[in-house]
Amino acid sequence: MERLASGIAGFDALVQGGLPPETSLILQGPPGQEKLAFALAFLAEGLRTGGSGLVVVSSHSPQSLLREPPRDGAGGGRGV
Repeated sequence: MERLASGIAGFDALVQGGLPPETSLILQGPPGQEKLAFALAFLAEGLRTGGSGLVVVSSHSPQSLLREPPRDGAGGGRGV
């Protein structure tokens, strides 16, 4: 089965080489668990390899996300 690299060191090995393509993923958990960092790193990896993606965030304002320093090539308004 084809897998997409997440861009997170060590995570891909835990999930049999990456995440399945063309699927939806919901990251859920308490505050402070780095869900947004994971989502942005995964999005950045997809953009680096010519893909596209969508991250929906309900816990941050658009302005606060645009002010965030880029993490691994994502954030800071790229693709907005």
